[in-house]
Amino acid sequence: MLYYQITMQKGLALGVDQNNSGVGSQLILVEPAKNDYQLWEIAFLPNAGWNVGVALINKATGLMATFNSTGNGSPVVQQSIPAEGAIDNGHAWQTNAATETTRSVMPLLAANQCLNAAGNSWAPETPIIVWQWSGGQPNELWSFNAFEA
Repeated sequence: MLYYQITMQKGLALGVDQNNSGVGSQLILVEPAKNDYQLWEIAFLPNAGWNVGVALINKATGLMATFNSTGNGSPVVQQSIPAEGAIDNGHAWQTNAATETTRSVMPLLAANQCLNAAGNSWAPETPIIVWQWSGGQPNELWSFNAFEA
């Protein structure tokens, strides 16, 4: 199985808080350590229309990263994968090349919003939110580093 460590342009990784890893827990930035709480399976979704929809599924928890709203500041949280893997497009992501080495990660049905590390100064435990795309700021560009598991 191929997993990805997803790192912000500033070097911190997208992760799950190991002390709060259940359904509804908000994703955070963590120091890159290549542990299962910061490894993500990218599952491609059928029937996403012209866009390629993906689900980000955490290796340690088996839960998917999603959002309850695409409004500014909406937390990115873990959610159970629906029965039979039927993830709807309203909770899926799309990725787009932003630079040669980074990608934006945007809600499939709200391409003006993106996966974002909250605020203007980032450290471990910074919450991950959905926020309006700002043209490629450091907290909205992500690198995908592959690992075999």
